[in-house]
Amino acid sequence: MKILLSKGDFIRTLIVGNKINRRHLNDSGLEKQKIEFFRYMIQYYIQEKQYLEVSKSFKILYDFIKELEGKYRELSVKKNLDDKESCIKIL
Repeated sequence: MKILLSKGDFIRTLIVGNKINRRHLNDSGLEKQKIEFFRYMIQYYIQEKQYLEVSKSFKILYDFIKELEGKYRELSVKKNLDDKESCIKIL
């Protein structure tokens, strides 16, 4: 998609974008690809002046990043609790 956008081939960008199943982007381990995909789609939608689709893509990205931040906080809190418990056991 990056190559197609840089060449200005927006029709093929849309075709490739439609072939990607958005449900599969929610699988674990594909976080970077999901962010990258929606950034490319935002570039396409801006070029085609489809501003409603731009806002939908930004909303999906915003919600996804918030979800990642929440998971990261939970993991860091759990790690801190485990570290405190191990320190208490040592004492």
